[in-house]
Formats: sequence, structure tokens, C-alpha cells
Amino acid sequence: MGFKDYYSAFAPGSHPSLSVSPCAGRIDRKGGESTFLTIACAPAGQAGTFTGALVINLPEDLSKLSYKVRVVSF
Repeated sequence: MGFKDYYSAFAPGSHPSLSVSPCAGRIDRKGGESTFLTIACAPAGQAGTFTGALVINLPEDLSKLSYKVRVVSF
């Protein structure tokens, strides 16, 4: 089973309180072990609904995965 590099970040226009970690690494190819990313929201006391677009770039495949993220903070 091989590996491929990835880079993850929130796209411009996403709420600045959103972050992802790790932002880079290596993942198993399709059918291998799962890779887990942690999404955090640090709203600094703000309340409301925050949205963002998480993009995972797979440069070896010349492809990207995109996920819409919605967080509700009270």
C-alpha cells in the first residue's frame, strides 16, 4: 500500500475562527487506513453561525477534496 502527500486548509472567505490540524502529512492510498483531521473553532467570545470551506489538496493526483463546514457557537 502506498502513501501520498496532502495539504489541508480553510479556503479564503471562511470564518477566521476555523482551523484544521494537521495541515500537512501523508495518507494511505484508497483502501488503506483512515486519516483523521481535527477541525477547531476558536470564536473568541463571538456567538453565531460560522461557515467555511475545508480544502484538502492532493498534489500527486492533481486533485482536491472540498467540504462545507458549519459551526454554531452559543
